[in-house]
Amino acid sequence: MKKIISVIVLSLCCTMVINTATAGGKKTKSTVFQGEVKYAIKYSGDIDPQKLAQMPTESTYKVMGNKRKTTMNVGFPLHIIYDGDSCKLIQLIDYPGQQMAIVRDKAYFDEAREGVVYSYTPTNDTKTICGYVCNGYKITVTNTEEEESREVGVAYTSTELVAGTAGNFFELPGLEGFPMYIQTTSANGTSTTSEVVSINTKAKINLADYLIPSTFKILSDEEIEQLFGGGGSDDEDDF
Repeated sequence: MKKIISVIVLSLCCTMVINTATAGGKKTKSTVFQGEVKYAIKYSGDIDPQKLAQMPTESTYKVMGNKRKTTMNVGFPLHIIYDGDSCKLIQLIDYPGQQMAIVRDKAYFDEAREGVVYSYTPTNDTKTICGYVCNGYKITVTNTEEEESREVGVAYTSTELVAGTAGNFFELPGLEGFPMYIQTTSANGTSTTSEVVSINTKAKINLADYLIPSTFKILSDEEIEQLFGGGGSDDEDDF
């Protein structure tokens, strides 16, 4: 599972991915869900206390259909846009005196996930989260090169909130519906659980929230390499 660590590390600019296919599912004239969705994040297992103290306990996303955006403070504002309609991940680094944008498209993720297959098995279990009935799935990751599979966790999704697989192209490619609850366990036994705790449908969400502002410079691959040194390790990921 080469390069998958690089994708995750670079995507959050040296912070940890906590949560959450084929892009662009069929578009309809039905109302597109939009609002702010807040997750609570919990951890368990043998985690270094200093590292645990730096890990986030909540995250908030602006959602408009298959588009999602979150903002975090890593010493400066970092905005991460997940555009499922175009299958692009955009990072807006608002560093003092230097505004930079990193754009990754479907081809990048296809290469990064070469030899990695995600599969989801319905559990027939349901959870009601913030008033939405969510269907459960077991998450399995397979390393096709080594012919090894491991069940890594469970997810509960709402197709009433957002249908299709497009919005999950980055973290859980191919998963149907909007992830309302995700629990994953790493190979070393540490566990992360993210669950939606509030949905604000009155929040103001604009299409412009998902665009790159004109003041941001889009970095080339060479500039990204110079800035981040490749974005992570090339070692195998022990899923």
